[in-house]
Amino acid sequence: MELFPVLLIVVSSLVIALLIFVAVKLTLAHLSELRAIGKDSDTEAEAPAPAPAPAPAPAPEPEPAPAPHPETIVEKSDLANTLLAAENIIVVPGYGVAVSQAHFQLGALARSLADKGIEVSFAIHPAAGRMPGHMNILLDEAEVPHAGIFDLESINHRFPACDLALIVGANDVVNPAAREDTDSPNYGMPVLDADTARRVFVLKRGDGNGYSETDNPLFSRDNVRMVYGDARDTLQNLLNEVQTDQDLPARN
Repeated sequence: MELFPVLLIVVSSLVIALLIFVAVKLTLAHLSELRAIGKDSDTEAEAPAPAPAPAPAPAPEPEPAPAPHPETIVEKSDLANTLLAAENIIVVPGYGVAVSQAHFQLGALARSLADKGIEVSFAIHPAAGRMPGHMNILLDEAEVPHAGIFDLESINHRFPACDLALIVGANDVVNPAAREDTDSPNYGMPVLDADTARRVFVLKRGDGNGYSETDNPLFSRDNVRMVYGDARDTLQNLLNEVQTDQDLPARN
């Protein structure tokens, strides 16, 4: 009878030891799994980041508009003779008129041509000048009749039929790329269709671009001639030649 309690104690001890052994093994196995997971995480963290995809090659820049050919640059006297030979002229004043304060000479030239029976109209772009309506203010100061001043919508259709378009200090507002070149920053902007006139003379200070800093293919068109110099001086010279012309009688 005294042996049974002893056996019971021994068996109980063995069972407890077995349970402890199993618990320890399970714990160690779990720790091993955790270490393995940690190593995998470290490996992923230490793995170099994939190289970034190469940047796409930059789009080729649009080719600049060709510079005016030397034969398209004319003298002021040639322009004066062409003005006097025309029957109808459309004048396009731009920012350059405001900068050089050439509006008085421009108004006087228009009156002198009108006195000789030449029809002179002014085409005004709403964006010309330093602010909307700037050209209208300058032409009013120069006493240009309001009846001879037209906005873009009312005069654009008349350019193809006019003998000569005289562009004075304007650039972006007569840039045909806004109509024709879908890659131009100005594409879609309404412009005056001065390039469609039979002949075009551009009074320009130099070779620079307009406010938008985009090339203007107008200046290299076959029907375009360039007259370089200060607009006020150029217009004054033209006015002097037109006023002193004695060979061309006034048209009826």
